[in-house]
Amino acid sequence: MNVAATGRADRRGFSLVELLIAMAVLAILAGLALPSLQGAVIRAYAVDVVANVNVIRVAAHDVLSDTGTLPAPGGAPGSIPAAMVSSLPEGFDFAQQDITYSWDVWPAGTSPFGVETGVIEVRVETTRFRLAGGSEDLLLKALIDLLPTDVVRLKNASTVQVYVLP
Repeated sequence: MNVAATGRADRRGFSLVELLIAMAVLAILAGLALPSLQGAVIRAYAVDVVANVNVIRVAAHDVLSDTGTLPAPGGAPGSIPAAMVSSLPEGFDFAQQDITYSWDVWPAGTSPFGVETGVIEVRVETTRFRLAGGSEDLLLKALIDLLPTDVVRLKNASTVQVYVLP
């Protein structure tokens, strides 16, 4: 250790206490930033789901313009009818982890709109977007915020219905 003319030691580097304080400050800043990053991830995932819903809506309208009627539900439950799949863009894959899309048609007599109505159900099959200790699914909330309010309805705690009107 060199002692200068002033009588103080010439220091090179940081003490352990200074390093611990710097690490604590960084940990606090990271703790403040992570919730906003999670919100951005959820919003981006919701935008992707909404894009898929819009592609399915366009496919339903393509079938409607070609045949004059909305495509009938077909295939396995929780699937998209073959008539709509052929209208999807080439290479389109709407299979997402933890998300299921299904198609149904409500006759005019049972539809709340008084006309035959297509229904796309988006089911979220994960709890990773739920608040800790709560039942509110942040992904479903983001979907409802992103979709037009006149064509979307929360069916239950894990499913959103999107209406396709002719």
